Amino acid sequence: MYFGIYGFNFSKEIRCDELGLTLIPSKRLTSQDRTKKAEDRKKYYLTGIIKMDSINQEIDEKIWMMSNILTFCQQQAVIVTYDHRETEESFPDYLDYQMGRYERQGGGNVLCIDDKSRENLINLLCNKLQDKSFLSNTSFDKAFHYNVARWNLREQYVEIIYYLSFSALETLARKNQRYTKTKNVIKNAIEPFLISLGFCVCSKVETTCCNHKLNKNTKPAYCLNQCRKISNKQEFFCSSSCESVCELEKFKQIRDKLFHNSEGYESNENFFEYAHLLDKLLPYVILKVSGFTDNYINWNGWKDLTAFHLHTL
Repeated sequence: MYFGIYGFNFSKEIRCDELGLTLIPSKRLTSQDRTKKAEDRKKYYLTGIIKMDSINQEIDEKIWMMSNILTFCQQQAVIVTYDHRETEESFPDYLDYQMGRYERQGGGNVLCIDDKSRENLINLLCNKLQDKSFLSNTSFDKAFHYNVARWNLREQYVEIIYYLSFSALETLARKNQRYTKTKNVIKNAIEPFLISLGFCVCSKVETTCCNHKLNKNTKPAYCLNQCRKISNKQEFFCSSSCESVCELEKFKQIRDKLFHNSEGYESNENFFEYAHLLDKLLPYVILKVSGFTDNYINWNGWKDLTAFHLHTL
């Protein structure tokens, strides 16, 4: 008994012991057109099938979870069918699915197209999403599903996308830092949370020119604009001009204008630049919280736009 996978790019079988199933790539696709059809923005093409070890009452939940996980991995909506067939040949080549007025958006794979890495991640996410103690301590499931919901929107309203991404980051940070107050969420929750995960961030820096010393009251060791550490002293220099308000504070300012002040995104200067930056940051944060890592990920990829370490490919 098989279930269809539409829109996920993979070329080798992926075993998921956590859910008792196997992802099998479609025989219909050649290596030349597999990626093109998997990431197509107009249609959902059949790219594989799922073979269940057994059929039980939890099958719908397994399908739902796998669909969400594949969507997260590809940062693009992936569909796993709930109706089953006896053979791959009985599935249609693509789904006649109305995607609204917009194309099927994609943010780029969070992992290199390496099926072993993705097999490890899929099993890890299945484990974490069923670990009640982990979820209670991290709010991981909320942030994860906010990110998935962002890609499953039928119409890509930028304000809603931004809200989902910022809320996911804030949810993880507040839970990690045990911070419940409404004020100073950047300084007391998001900033220390990201630093604890190893991201180079700070919320505020002086307006300076290249290589000028940062405000010595700045607590974090690094700012988002590529600061470098000077020996072991608390002296930090910026390698490029910094804004008086750095990205983390800007993230919050945009959210507040959109949803507290009822201002449209057009009133936010450089909205799409910061929205894109936040969109890129969130999957890395989710991966860090899950405990996943491999030899390919460039954790600074959300800033330098180089997702993977090229020397490992």
